[in-house]
Amino acid sequence: MSVSILYHCFGLVKLEYLKTEFYQGKVIFWIRLRDKICSRCQSYQVIQKGKKYRMIQTVPVGLKLAFINLEVRRFHCADCGAIAQESYDQIAAPKKHYSKKLVQFVCSLSHYMTVNDIASYLELHWNTIWEMLSSYLEKFVPTARELRKLRHIGIDEIAVRKGHHYLTLVVDHDSGRVVHIAEGRNAASVRSFLKRLRRLKAPIEVITTDMWAPYISAIIAILPSSHIVYDKYHIIANLNKCIDELRRKEYSLNSKLDRSIIKGTRFLLLKHPDKLNENAREKLKKLFRVNKSLATCYQMKEMLYQLWRCQGIDNAETFLITWCKMAQETAIQPLIKFANLLLAHRTAVLNYFKYPFTNARVEGLNNKIKTLKRQAYGFRNMTNFFLKIFSIHKSRYALIG
Repeated sequence: MSVSILYHCFGLVKLEYLKTEFYQGKVIFWIRLRDKICSRCQSYQVIQKGKKYRMIQTVPVGLKLAFINLEVRRFHCADCGAIAQESYDQIAAPKKHYSKKLVQFVCSLSHYMTVNDIASYLELHWNTIWEMLSSYLEKFVPTARELRKLRHIGIDEIAVRKGHHYLTLVVDHDSGRVVHIAEGRNAASVRSFLKRLRRLKAPIEVITTDMWAPYISAIIAILPSSHIVYDKYHIIANLNKCIDELRRKEYSLNSKLDRSIIKGTRFLLLKHPDKLNENAREKLKKLFRVNKSLATCYQMKEMLYQLWRCQGIDNAETFLITWCKMAQETAIQPLIKFANLLLAHRTAVLNYFKYPFTNARVEGLNNKIKTLKRQAYGFRNMTNFFLKIFSIHKSRYALIG
């Protein structure tokens, strides 16, 4: 067998190939190191004083598991007088039954498969796979040197369990990687990280977020010179909540006939108009004929989409003020409340026209995290979950189907 194959496929160098054995569906390569060297002083003046064999699992060959049966010799060194085993660190770490090449293979698979899948494929224990992955995944945790380069970041939360259990994520818009994770969705979830950025003198220029008050208060208190940009999709989402609140109120106040028309229209009202089919449009038209308040709210939502199509911040500000005045004149309380909120935070809304960033990249990572969680059927501890999230930008998850 060619020694070149062992080098290129398994990373084995400076060795002597002895034989290949096929046993119980496994491929076993018998090898030993080519040079006789003292592991203490690197002298070649050694005398062999015995040997033993060490079985080390390596990268599989096709569908068959592969092992290296390494002949480990013991030498007596004439120069330093030591009696010790030869070193095989280039093949495997001390006291490990798997090769360094297999660790690289497992780390590359981790971007496409769950830990259980890898463990099942390689017939290794779950803990062994995590042992291989831990040091590799820790490399994705941002260092102080990397954090000093941050300029544009986005803050958002993701639900990880039932019962309002959230994680707060901070994402670098430029690289698309997660740079901070914390449990909860309050000011404390981002305060320590923002203070660290301030301490590192990171040139934070733009922070995108939703209209969640705890995040805003922490940003203003710690990084007052940064520019807050409200994510446009979250602004529309807040307006959708007002429409849904109005729909529930109208449903409770109207007669049975009108209720039958309002029933089943929740998602039609919340959906983007361009995504409605003909049947949905007809159902909404029927609803709007009997309920003017919902019709007005829906028309105001369609009009608000035009805000982000304005050319320049001055035109956008004029449009926003006009829209808010129209909303206040409707006498619809949820809509008036939303318009007052927009006016109070119009600087952050209009900052989009200076710094056109959204939280779309953050939402994309949120979807990846949800897919990761579903495929893994949950994680045993939050530390492992956090490590996987820090490397999520390298992953290509897709549910089988």
